[in-house]
Amino acid sequence: MAQAVQHCGLDGLVVRPGAICGDSKTGRSNPRDLTTLFLRTCADLGLVPSGADTALQWIPVDFVAEASCRVGVQRILPRRVLQLQGSGPHLKEVR
Repeated sequence: MAQAVQHCGLDGLVVRPGAICGDSKTGRSNPRDLTTLFLRTCADLGLVPSGADTALQWIPVDFVAEASCRVGVQRILPRRVLQLQGSGPHLKEVR
């Protein structure tokens, strides 16, 4: 997509975030999000699926927004593709 935009003489930025989670300061997120509902259910039951050693590579929504704006304005990526991946706890650590 970035190449197609550049081919047309336009400037564009493709942002490819991983799993976006709530705000890093307030924790607010979409209460109807499937991941949020799943984690709420795990917390309410006090259970996680067996073998749940999955890393939750979340990235806060405010970080995605800020990084996208900074990279877009500063034009520091030659290919104009921004891939964002967070790091977070493992599923078994979420309570």
